[in-house]
Amino acid sequence: MSVLAPGLLIAAPPLDDPNFDRSVVLLASHGKNGAFGWVINGERVMSLSELATHAGLECDCPPSSTSVYLGGPVGREQVWLLYRTEERLAACPDQFDVGFGITASPSQKVLEAICRATRPSRCAA
Repeated sequence: MSVLAPGLLIAAPPLDDPNFDRSVVLLASHGKNGAFGWVINGERVMSLSELATHAGLECDCPPSSTSVYLGGPVGREQVWLLYRTEERLAACPDQFDVGFGITASPSQKVLEAICRATRPSRCAA
């Protein structure tokens, strides 16, 4: 079996699947049980401060600082934060290294740290 993850998958035109048309996918894992990754060039759906408001958090970041993108097509109700591995939070166990110096987390603790303007300093959600 070839190793596809970590890696980037770029949709070949024309792809007859509207979920992946013109998509770039950051593939975190791939194996006999399936694959896991994020569409990293999805549609912008809100700002990070709007996401914080939806999560019931106050955010010190400027309203337009970071955008939140639709990453689906599976699990669109789940929020994943992608950020530099060098900015991992020591006290948060729900983080994993994707590769390419990128760490991912679904943890609200990471979102709270971002909203307090501590770490990570830059992320994509």
